[in-house]
Amino acid sequence: MNSVSPITAYNQKVNFKNLTKPNFKADKENTIEVKQEKGLSKEAKIATGVIGALALAGVTYALMRKPSEGKKAVDAVKNELSQDWKEAMEFFNIKQLPEHIDFKEAKTLEEALQYGKTFLNIEYKAGKYGWNVDAVNFINRSIVDVSNAMKGKSYLPKEATPWLVVSNPEEAAAAIRKNGKTLDVNGLMFIRNGLDKDLKTIFKWLQKPDELAEYFDIKAEAEFKKLLEKYTTGNLTYTEKWQFYCTFSEGIHSPLKNPMNVLKFLSKKYPELKLNIKELSSKTIEEQKLEMKKIIKKLKDEGKSITLVVDKCALPYEITYHELGHNQHCVSDYIVMGINDRKAFENKHHDFSLKKGDWDAMHNKGQIQSWHSPILEFFESKNQTIAREVSNYAATNPAEFIAETFARKMQGYKFSDKVEALYKKYNGPEILNPPPVKEPIWHFE
Repeated sequence: MNSVSPITAYNQKVNFKNLTKPNFKADKENTIEVKQEKGLSKEAKIATGVIGALALAGVTYALMRKPSEGKKAVDAVKNELSQDWKEAMEFFNIKQLPEHIDFKEAKTLEEALQYGKTFLNIEYKAGKYGWNVDAVNFINRSIVDVSNAMKGKSYLPKEATPWLVVSNPEEAAAAIRKNGKTLDVNGLMFIRNGLDKDLKTIFKWLQKPDELAEYFDIKAEAEFKKLLEKYTTGNLTYTEKWQFYCTFSEGIHSPLKNPMNVLKFLSKKYPELKLNIKELSSKTIEEQKLEMKKIIKKLKDEGKSITLVVDKCALPYEITYHELGHNQHCVSDYIVMGINDRKAFENKHHDFSLKKGDWDAMHNKGQIQSWHSPILEFFESKNQTIAREVSNYAATNPAEFIAETFARKMQGYKFSDKVEALYKKYNGPEILNPPPVKEPIWHFE
């Protein structure tokens, strides 16, 4: 078994096995904890990231003005909006927000809850795990970012809960339910001691990253170097802990989750290998990983090594961007539909969320309709390969592809023309005010 490759922190080499275990302390200050409300399990049906039946309702505006002034303001705003957006506002019961909202991080839990209610029209429901000021700031910031990116034309949840109604909550961080009106988050991860538990799990993995060390030498630089230094001393802030968690997920695990990135790099760095990238792209992830392992072993036998350099940090808001992306997809999908399609919107949009196995079962029962063809095309090999350029999860179905791509667009990542074309094909929401282009957080040397 190969020894663990060291990460360099500042001018000091740090071997994972020699890291001092950080002493994170659970923070009870500014935290509300109450017993889980009775009857919660009766609401338990959830389609993670899938919007189900969408109730038709009038537009509600929470303008802090006199009633007569509020009505004039509403009429003025609606007159300036496109007809499609006005119809979507009424269909989804959307409140039009300003084009830009200045996010202000609250110092207390009460301030954070009030900020969400006043500026974002969102109520925070107490539950088994409760809230703390950092968690509410985290969600408020995510919502502000999406609203600003969409210039106020965004479909936002009306409430947030610190419980997650799924079959295995330990494997999920957030979900949208109640027709897009409720954002559920995993309280186990969003309270400080819960997040610390996940970081300790990563810490254990850090001390024995056998699979990773088998492939790469790992080097930390720049932003990640500083984050690693703070991690080893246990001095990470709440948001920095999320950054650390997301950076390991995206920056360290990503090459293993998507071995084609490694194979493409190897093809360019070592043209003498004569790798057939097109043929490799058509293989399964496991087949690609086996090919990658074989090639890297051969290179190591020849005295060549591959260094994975992590120099930047991931934004910690991707999980909430993803769920909010499902909401924006509902609107963009609704807007491009004709009047007749809108009548059947619930079923047509829901089909975006079905997995390959669901379609196979429907096919066997003779339930495939002519208008299902564009959705079924997503599961063709060429489109699956394109979706995996975003992430493996993006290849699950069109709904997850759009949400994953939206979340990364929110962070400034650029995609190939093929990804953009597929995003447009399935009516991905246009980000009206895109963030600056973000460079990848890792690269090979």
